[in-house]
Amino acid sequence: MSEPATPAERGAPPLADGPVDLLGLEAGWSATLTTAGAARLPSELTEAGLPTHLPQHLATLFPDAELDERDVWLRRDITLEHATTARLVLERLGPIAEVFVDDVLQLSTRNLFRGYAQELSLDAGRHHLAICLRSPARALAERRPRPKWKTRLVQSQQLRFLRTSLLGRIPSWSPVGAPRGVYAAPRLLPSGKPRAEDVELSVRLEGSLGLVAVTLPAWTRFGRASLHVGEHSAALTSSDGGPLSARLAIPDPPRWWPHTHGEPTRLPASLELDGRTLSLGAIGFRSVEADADPRRFGLRVNGVPVFCRGAVHVPQPWELDFAATRRALEALREAGGNMVRIGGTMRYECPEFFATCDELGLLVWQDFMLANMDYPAEDAAFTTELTAEVDEQLLAWGRHPSIAVLCGGSEVAQQAAMVGQPEARWYGPLVTALLPERCRELLPDVPYVTGSPSSSLDADGPDQPAPLPFRPDRGVAHYYGVGAYLRDFDDARRAAVTFASECLGLSNVPEPEAVEALFGDELVATHTPRWKAGVPRDNGAGWDFEDVRDHYLRALFGQEALAVRYADAEGYLELSRIVSAEVMTRVFTEWRRTDSTTRGGLVWFLRDLAPGAGWGLLDAEGREKAPLQALRRVWGSTALLVTDEGTNGLRLHVVHEGPAERRLRLRVALYRGTDTLVAEASRDLVVAPRSSTAHDGDGLFGGFRDLGWAYRFGPRAHGVLLASLHEGEQLIAEAAHLPILPLHSPDAGLSVLATRIDAERVRLSVTAQRLALFTVVRVPGWHADAGYFHLAPGATRELLLRARTTTPAPLRGFVHALGATPARVSCG
Repeated sequence: MSEPATPAERGAPPLADGPVDLLGLEAGWSATLTTAGAARLPSELTEAGLPTHLPQHLATLFPDAELDERDVWLRRDITLEHATTARLVLERLGPIAEVFVDDVLQLSTRNLFRGYAQELSLDAGRHHLAICLRSPARALAERRPRPKWKTRLVQSQQLRFLRTSLLGRIPSWSPVGAPRGVYAAPRLLPSGKPRAEDVELSVRLEGSLGLVAVTLPAWTRFGRASLHVGEHSAALTSSDGGPLSARLAIPDPPRWWPHTHGEPTRLPASLELDGRTLSLGAIGFRSVEADADPRRFGLRVNGVPVFCRGAVHVPQPWELDFAATRRALEALREAGGNMVRIGGTMRYECPEFFATCDELGLLVWQDFMLANMDYPAEDAAFTTELTAEVDEQLLAWGRHPSIAVLCGGSEVAQQAAMVGQPEARWYGPLVTALLPERCRELLPDVPYVTGSPSSSLDADGPDQPAPLPFRPDRGVAHYYGVGAYLRDFDDARRAAVTFASECLGLSNVPEPEAVEALFGDELVATHTPRWKAGVPRDNGAGWDFEDVRDHYLRALFGQEALAVRYADAEGYLELSRIVSAEVMTRVFTEWRRTDSTTRGGLVWFLRDLAPGAGWGLLDAEGREKAPLQALRRVWGSTALLVTDEGTNGLRLHVVHEGPAERRLRLRVALYRGTDTLVAEASRDLVVAPRSSTAHDGDGLFGGFRDLGWAYRFGPRAHGVLLASLHEGEQLIAEAAHLPILPLHSPDAGLSVLATRIDAERVRLSVTAQRLALFTVVRVPGWHADAGYFHLAPGATRELLLRARTTTPAPLRGFVHALGATPARVSCG
């Protein structure tokens, strides 16, 4: 590869110079790319460098360079009017970094996951600050002991020694640059003045008491200090000359709930330090505990069992603005999700992430950053570094009520077992001793699990072997029976999944707006190498996840994907969207039914890493894909589900997680063809809070109707069952039973009436003359509050359309349904 042009050749200015305000060092940096080890000190550099700012992802700055093989120097000058003692704070940099001030090495780091602070005594005048991000390849080439077993996930086994993210180093599904850079702006702060992040803050609920404890860093000095939480306060005092601290007990504080079960109520917290207010943010009180039997993992929040649903969040290494992540979390919440997991192949998220989950009422499952490798527990330097990293994270998470599960890592035990290692090597001392010990010490009120997945460590009896660590009916599972392993839909019940901390990895096709933005024409999208580049695959497999989706296209529609794609490429993509939506709907319907043993399921990827048909429920730009729109029906706090119980008939399940009783009306209608109503029935229900009840389908109609066609007495009397829950005239929840999905159907006769509410909101009334299946609104630049729903003949559905930005795009688009002529959407 040719050398990139030097900054001087690009006409870049020399190193920036300017005063420092002792608050931030975001601007005025230069970046210089060198061969590994070419310069030991910043004074040895001769090039001026490329102007930049921090934080910065190096792959964005140098997109054509082999960054792992190179060193990158980041430099800037600072000018001080007076001599000062300051604290230089650096977070999330590296993974291998050296920090210099005036050519003197101040700090060396080998951990992307830690924060560092260095006290500096600086004279008045100009000083030179430099950060050298050293070549990871050079570090990985160092001779180290071989692992006991090898992973196929990454190419370099020596990554097990380097505390960095595996993102960008997993070639099968992580096609982005590995995290290398500075992911939080360095700060030069006055000595002795703490930030909120420096304060040790613990929030716990014990019985009816909310306990808040704070401790100031030992390096701070204040005469008067007090803690304030809501209307409660306490003075900070020192014991035997130690750090200032306080403990506050609040009687019966308001509880923080996941949004599906109540309000995520929080109280403002702050410190008064010699008359200066330091905000600690908002804190919440809740209890969270796992079931006593580790074989049946599930969570209780404030004593109430919670069915956890959501997705695995992938921190995007190149996105330094939190806004996109916040929008993704809001989309998950709006769809009814209540949990997000950060897996061990990723990186730890920023403080804004956890504060946002607190605010939105989203539970967080947090892996420690260990994944798929034989980590060197016998290496004292490694365990010391890991312990410091873990302690730092636990102290930061202790103030967040959203933290619900702490997990030893991702697929370590599973990988060991699958490559044939003996049972003694499945779980190591890192996840069975070191990590749980630190969690008990620093965050004792949050459940800890040894890994994702991990079955119970205990055998069923003295003469029984330990269960494999990835059994779906025990502990924590990764469930891909329906999915990568091509199992029939009834496997979702047969597997008796307890808790799927990841599941349902499908190649989910984005909506047409995204496909056309990438490829210009849906017709040619699947023919291009760029399309396949966005389809995830497993290392060493002779198939990819588009092949998996095509398998279920055949299972649902009875047609070969290749034949459909040959005849109608755009129609193939449309059916593929429906496949993902229907697969996920059916699985979560099974898992959430009244008598299910499943306590949670998290879809593998909330958002795509790269453009294309990735695993994400959101595309790379954050737009909803079909499965997330469809999952709204089965993820709602109040939901209606329909299951086929064979000769026991169809069963309708009413699930209500809210704290208040609801009076609802259940309506069920049977249709033959596209416009023939066979029968309908209704029932008034008093739905208790935190309840799940099942209703016999035949019983709703007053006698035997063979709604599931299990007895086969003659032809099917109907083809579609549509059910709904209403509170007055308001639609609360809906469900459908579609035993056969038609590849083609007569035109539904759609029509749309659009009424503008204001510049950013439009009310849509969508009417169908005949049965409209998988109805979806597509208006570029706008977002509908429902999609992939079913409309009965003659029915009208009211939708809210919201602009994606504060400068709305023109309201021009269509409403689509399977086999229907699209209805135009426009509004003056």
